Amino acid sequence: MAVLQQTFMNCYLSQRDASFPSYELNGPFSELTQKIWVDQHQLMELVLGRDYWYQNRHPRLRAAHGLVFLKELTVDQFLHEAQRLEKSMEGQILS
Repeated sequence: MAVLQQTFMNCYLSQRDASFPSYELNGPFSELTQKIWVDQHQLMELVLGRDYWYQNRHPRLRAAHGLVFLKELTVDQFLHEAQRLEKSMEGQILS
């Protein structure tokens, strides 16, 4: 994860800060994504059990420290969610 963090900070200069700030973190967007990856992995570790991860026959699963949940969206669905999030953040800033 440290390599991913360093790569992000060096390669994606325009993306260091989230477009929509999070209440969970005031810092580089990559730090928030790393936290989410770890949280999601811990959740799946709870659901599937530690043995699933640490005794799995696949070395990549044994070595995993983060996990990413994906949600499939159409372009219209994505834009709708982005606009909804933007509006909710505007309301918080004005408050």
